Amino acid sequence: MGAAVIVTDDMRSSPAGSCALRLAVAFACLVASSAHAEDQGVLLFDTEMTPIARQGQSGLSEAELAVVPAALGVGASREDCVAGVVHWLTPTVASRALGSFTRDGAEQALVSVRFRRCDDVEESPLPGALVLYEGSEALVSMRRRANVYVVQDVDLDGLLEAVLITDEFGQGSVQRYASLWAFGGGEPRLVYDFGEVFADYCGSYLAHDDPITHTRVTYEPVPGELPRFEVVSRTSPCRQ
Repeated sequence: MGAAVIVTDDMRSSPAGSCALRLAVAFACLVASSAHAEDQGVLLFDTEMTPIARQGQSGLSEAELAVVPAALGVGASREDCVAGVVHWLTPTVASRALGSFTRDGAEQALVSVRFRRCDDVEESPLPGALVLYEGSEALVSMRRRANVYVVQDVDLDGLLEAVLITDEFGQGSVQRYASLWAFGGGEPRLVYDFGEVFADYCGSYLAHDDPITHTRVTYEPVPGELPRFEVVSRTSPCRQ
């Protein structure tokens, strides 16, 4: 609820009153703005502002080179292409997030990677996968071309959930789709599907009234429960 401002004749007619009026209005705006911010809850992501999770080094670490290829059945490099091996890992990590995903207090990493074909046939976009590992052990692997977008403990149970984001390209446009995943017990579980959260048709030959769409997702955390997500989309024209 916003703060009420009571204006008297004295406040309007004198310089001191005018100053007091301006201060009162400014204070009321500050209170209203603060109340509005509280109503917005905890920010999960905003596709216009939230970056892809890229914790740690940009390339695969030694631990990842030992764990990820074995978990996915691919070569660690082009030199590992032998009979029966179809793909090899690109050396750059697409995204990575660190934290506790399957066990409270654990030091784990969720990394997304891309690979190329051993026969050098180009694939666009490159196929990919995600691997959740701890130390030298792979806990979860998902053959899914996605990036780790955000990790948060949305239900306050001590374990991180991950928002995974995927891209689709076609006819000069790009769309992004987001979903929330949990990994408790070492099993990936889809918790919430946000659907399309971003679209850009500025490069498309097809005309669109609102060519760019962004999405902001907030929530009020409830211990031990999946919160209710507030999903708000907004549109804008192409930048000139």
